[in-house]
Amino acid sequence: ARVHVGYAYLEMGGYQHGKTSLRDALAAARRMGLHNVVATAKHNLGMALDEEGRTEEAIAEYQRAVTLSDEFPQTHHNLAGALLRIGRADQAIAELRRAVEIDPTFHHAWIRMGVIAAQRGDNRNAAEAFDRARQAYPYEPAAYVGLAHLAAQEGRTGDAAQILRDGLRALPGDRTLSDALRRLDPGPEPAAAR
Repeated sequence: ARVHVGYAYLEMGGYQHGKTSLRDALAAARRMGLHNVVATAKHNLGMALDEEGRTEEAIAEYQRAVTLSDEFPQTHHNLAGALLRIGRADQAIAELRRAVEIDPTFHHAWIRMGVIAAQRGDNRNAAEAFDRARQAYPYEPAAYVGLAHLAAQEGRTGDAAQILRDGLRALPGDRTLSDALRRLDPGPEPAAAR
């Protein structure tokens, strides 16, 4: 219960109260031998520290959570994000791979892997990761935008536009997708601009 109270405080911006509740939950769970509860509390404490910009401390808490219970893809994903912020991309990729080993449908990890691969110029792996994200959860605009960006980068603007239109069929009215499509194909110039 204290884990949930601590997390509620964190969500409301009361980081100090949240961390205190989480630390209390950790102590109680340790006494009872509840490793998953301790891992969850460590993960949530890592999130609180991450929010405060205390990335190294957050990484340590996420790593402790993973050591206690390696079955939560979100912990690996959050650890990867923190590792990326301090320039440890290779370690971040390893954590993201572990997240999708645990849950192949964890689309957040696929998206992040796609972004890292694209930033490294590895379009083949980026496209594969974005496609896996889209298959796992077809309602994630970032998967469509990532795939469209890669296609446009390769000069396949027609394919890029089709990918975005496919996304809009899955997510009618999605602003991210419609804005990306508009940027890709702004339409005819107004007469005054010619």
